[in-house]
This record gives sequence, structure tokens and C-alpha cells, in this order.
Amino acid sequence: MPGCAGQAPSPPRAWAGGRACGTPPGASTAPRRPSTGPTRRGRPISRRGSGCSSTPTSAMRHGSAPPSREPPMIDGLFKKYIDPLWEAPARPLARVMTANQVTLLGLGLIAVVSLAYVWHRAPFWYALSLAVAFSADSLDGAVARIRRESSAFGGYLDAIVDRYQEMIALAALAYVSDAWAAGFFALSGGFLTSYMKARAAMETKVDNVAWPDLFERQERILFICLALVCQSLFGASLDLIPWALWLLAVLTHATALQRFLRAKKLLQEQA
Repeated sequence: MPGCAGQAPSPPRAWAGGRACGTPPGASTAPRRPSTGPTRRGRPISRRGSGCSSTPTSAMRHGSAPPSREPPMIDGLFKKYIDPLWEAPARPLARVMTANQVTLLGLGLIAVVSLAYVWHRAPFWYALSLAVAFSADSLDGAVARIRRESSAFGGYLDAIVDRYQEMIALAALAYVSDAWAAGFFALSGGFLTSYMKARAAMETKVDNVAWPDLFERQERILFICLALVCQSLFGASLDLIPWALWLLAVLTHATALQRFLRAKKLLQEQA
């Protein structure tokens, strides 16, 4: 074959169509780059599922989205200080459990303390147990780092379990206070906050840590715990939880709108 055989080795010559000699028809000629991406609690996350696109979309043709200039929220401010604290308790756990098993254990823990609240209806103890259970959510990332078993599925599972944990906690509050409408809108606001970024990632390249907004997951958890503490201190004659859930609904939907407007701006700039 002309250009492909010879006594001395020589660099492959490209055909007119841009395909190197000896390259199978239909094969990509673009250089392959190692897959890198953001991590969630120490575990790499699927780009598409976590807010980063790895497929050839219009966004990649226009370039990646610029990083956010918004101030970091709780997760961004304190994560680097909190995560190392879980290394010590995670080491014995890492000997007997995988990171994914720890993630599912956290879901079970939230379910147990929420069912206990439905039974004992003591808001202070529910706030305390929720704070411990949600804080222990960082254990799965520590176990993943210790066992060196980071995976895209682990990050994806972690994100899904986060949504279920929040749903269970809000359902317990709504049941005890008979505030189903407020609970529904608070939950939907949290889900839409996550979806706004995930859906934008299907159109543009979105960095997983570049969207700090008003009421992210850590802010919502802290708000719920503070509302329960206030209920235990000042709610003897008035149930404060329904009011807290309505306020949470307003704040979460405001955050979803904030992300919608950011996505709109990014997509219009890249059009």
C-alpha cells in the first residue's frame, strides 16, 4: 500500500480525509486525553450525572463554562476542615465495609432516626440525631479514600442517597406536624435545585464545585436542625415546623431560580 510500507520507519501520512494510513475506517483521529473530573466526598463522579458533561455536546464545541464568582457556601467553606476529621473513625470501618455499603448504612441511619421521631416526637433529640447522621455522611468518602476504591458509580450512588435522606427527613417532619403541602414544596425545591445544574450539564460543561448558591444541601440540613431546636425551645404553644417548612420551600425554590438564571446566562453566552 503506498505510503504504508517501506524499509525505514516513517511517521504515518494522513489521507485526504484526515485519516492516518492504517487507521480503520470510522475510527476517531482525535488524541485521547485521560479522563479527569471533580470528586464528591473523595470519590470521582460521573460527569453527566454530577453536573459535568463528558459527551460531545454543543457546550464542548463552544468551550467550557467559566467558573462561578459567587461566594462559597457551607460545603465549600468547611469541607476541607471537616473531611479529615472522619479519617480516624473511618479506618476501622474500612476494614469491614466498602464505601458504597457505608453510603447505604447512612441512608438506613436516617430512616431509623426519622421513624424514631415519628414515635417519640421530641424535636431536640431528632435535631441531634439528624446532625450526627448527616455529619456521618462524610464517612463514605473517607472510606473510599482509605480503601482506594473511588468510582464513578460511588459518587452517583452518594448523590442519589442524599436525595432519599432529605426526602425521609422532610416526610417525618410533615407527618408529625401534618404539614404535607409545606413538606412537598420544600422537598421539590431541593430536588429542583439539584436538577437545574444537572440538566444544564447536558447542554454545557459545568464544574461540579462552581455553582455555590443560596440554599444548597448543607444549608438545608442546618436549617432543618435549627428549626427542630427552635421547636423544642419555643414551640410549647405553637407548632413552628409548618412555618419552617414553608420558609424552606421559599428559599429552596429561590435557589432553583438562581441556578436557572445562571444556566440561562451561560447557555446564551455560548450560543
